[in-house]
Amino acid sequence: MKIKLENIDFNHINIKSRADRLLNVESQLEKFKITSKRFDAITNPEEYDVSFCTTKNPSQYGQWTKGQKGCYLSHKILLENHKTNKILGILEDDVIFCEDFLERMNYIEDNFNLEWDIFFLSSFYHLNSDPKRWNESGDYELTNIKYIHRTYGSFTTHSYLVNPK
Repeated sequence: MKIKLENIDFNHINIKSRADRLLNVESQLEKFKITSKRFDAITNPEEYDVSFCTTKNPSQYGQWTKGQKGCYLSHKILLENHKTNKILGILEDDVIFCEDFLERMNYIEDNFNLEWDIFFLSSFYHLNSDPKRWNESGDYELTNIKYIHRTYGSFTTHSYLVNPK
């Protein structure tokens, strides 16, 4: 699906107790005239099945914290409940839009034409070209589109789009 700003259902995840973060994200959304629905972040992960939140080697990675479980569940529930043909946009309440956000979105609309599942509006990923690491081609590939890389994982979830397919 072609990425177009008007074809994105944005949702922002916010913990009720963080009114400061809600004010932050809402002021940025207003600045760029983006409509978004607030999603009440999961703060009680113990009420859900979180058996998946273990690691095979806890000494290396540690156990998931309550906050990590809640964050994961918030994203998971948003993804599972998205039932439209529009692109799902997920923003966390600590997202910070760059001053030229709309120009960058226009660039994406005009130039991005690859098949995609998840499009990170911003990301942090390894610049590792070792083919044994995560993927045959490494952790990322350059594309023929300036500024856009194909990644095989991200360490962030603050702003991304999900193809409805």
